[in-house]
Amino acid sequence: RLWPLNPEAGDGSRLVFDRMVDEPWFTDLAADPKGRFLVVPGDKGRIWVLPLGEGEPRSLPGFDDKVWPVAVSADGRHVASAGPHMGTGLQTVRVWGLDADTETALGPIDAPGGDGIMALRFTPDSSSVITSGWSGMRVWDIGNGGSAYLGQGFGTTITSDGNDLFTVWPHWQDLKGGAGVYDLATGDFRPLPSHGTGFGIALDPTETVLVTGGDDGAVRVG
Repeated sequence: RLWPLNPEAGDGSRLVFDRMVDEPWFTDLAADPKGRFLVVPGDKGRIWVLPLGEGEPRSLPGFDDKVWPVAVSADGRHVASAGPHMGTGLQTVRVWGLDADTETALGPIDAPGGDGIMALRFTPDSSSVITSGWSGMRVWDIGNGGSAYLGQGFGTTITSDGNDLFTVWPHWQDLKGGAGVYDLATGDFRPLPSHGTGFGIALDPTETVLVTGGDDGAVRVG
């Protein structure tokens, strides 16, 4: 369902998609930067592309079990998702080209820690996908199909030039939480102890201020 942000528009919401019989719940949502469609992952392995104008919803094939995250590339031409969910020990990323109707499978690989992918994002140039979860972060090259383990991380945000990946992760079982920034060209990591531990992270539009949401209930800005 879409709601207008202008308070003068009243409620004005409209239903975009309703598949409660087929899809009991949705685990994520991503929007086309140009405002043409939304993407949601279903409970049964289907990825739904929902047009916001003319057209009918369509599903993208590839998974046969529950998937968690979805992402749309900066140019709106590609959609990515990852699965299966936690506990399987394997990680697979799929990238669909919406214009050319293509599908690229990356993986599967045996993940360190054996846990699934909980979040993912495209790099700004759409050449790679960065995944994150309890077992850390991995960079997947869409062109050659390879992947490389980067390090710990959960919530992520990336600079517009694609050089610096900021991340934060929580305390969880034997995992010690933290925050920091990875240089994606070299893989070097610089810790940011001032930004605590947690899940949420964002850069301001000038990319000079970092905000994190901590698992201690604090929001840190700096």
